[in-house]
Amino acid sequence: MAKDNPAFIIAEAGLNHNGSLRLALELVDKAAEAGCNAVKFQTYRAENRVSRAVKGNRYAEELIDLEETTYDMLHRLELSRREHEKLFAYAKEKGIEMFSTPFDLQSVDLLERLGVSFYKISSMDLVNLPLIKKVAGTGKPLIVSTGMSTLGQIEDAVNVVRDTGNENLILLHCISSYPAAPQDMNVVVMDTLRKAFGVPVGLSDHSIGLSVASVALALGAEVIERHFTLDRFMEGPDHILSSDPEEMKELVRLSHLIPVIKGSSEKVILGSERETINRFKKCLYAAIDIPAGKKITERMIAVKGPGGGILPKYLDVVVGKTAKAYIQKDRAIEWRHI
Repeated sequence: MAKDNPAFIIAEAGLNHNGSLRLALELVDKAAEAGCNAVKFQTYRAENRVSRAVKGNRYAEELIDLEETTYDMLHRLELSRREHEKLFAYAKEKGIEMFSTPFDLQSVDLLERLGVSFYKISSMDLVNLPLIKKVAGTGKPLIVSTGMSTLGQIEDAVNVVRDTGNENLILLHCISSYPAAPQDMNVVVMDTLRKAFGVPVGLSDHSIGLSVASVALALGAEVIERHFTLDRFMEGPDHILSSDPEEMKELVRLSHLIPVIKGSSEKVILGSERETINRFKKCLYAAIDIPAGKKITERMIAVKGPGGGILPKYLDVVVGKTAKAYIQKDRAIEWRHI
């Protein structure tokens, strides 16, 4: 991931397939059409991911009146091995990278058999060092979200990755609230992570809209991950805070545009400005008719545009000089005139 390239845009399909392979395939389609670099799903077995004792998914209940338990929801939304195979094959056909977040060790084995190119570790598993160690041990790149974590916990995870000899690590700043309020995002933490760990950084964005992602891009995010849905009003826990295909297209557009807008830190006069210099820059003008042989005083001079004559910074040099020729009122004064 070269720094000079646009940010790597991940469409986090996640659970937004609602348990339907047809919807999952359509999410791959729409992510590719939007120009995303990758589409991501989640790989897990519900019994390995969450306790059956968890009563419900609070934020989902509040948003969409979801009454099932978290376990029941996750079980309903599991993707089978065969569905994974079809999704990976379809993504390859569509020319978009597909990868996944494994939530248990067995899921890593499945993704390895499928030939996944890189991995995502969720914020909830940043403290799951055995899982991180196994993923890092594949030697493949890891993208690790850092929500709900201290710098010390992030350091533990980074050390586990590096202890395997794997240096292909990207950290994503993340606020694990759903949706995340813009005033809570603290996007400049990306710079903290970059300086603390010396790795590429980006943003896993759970906010509504593209304002936060745009700021992250302006601050140099190398990866932007956003939840992705076909329709924000579909039933399910993540749809309401996700980008639909049109919004994702706009994010991809911004990922190319914002670095261009940032441009270079070198202050120069651009070629596009040169044609306007003489029209808008100011210079010294004759405030009155100045006869040849007349000693020039300050009251004889005005500063106005367009340019093309002596720059105003030379006013003190011109005052006291003698006009070589007649200078008509409201004409630019040139060096040849004095």
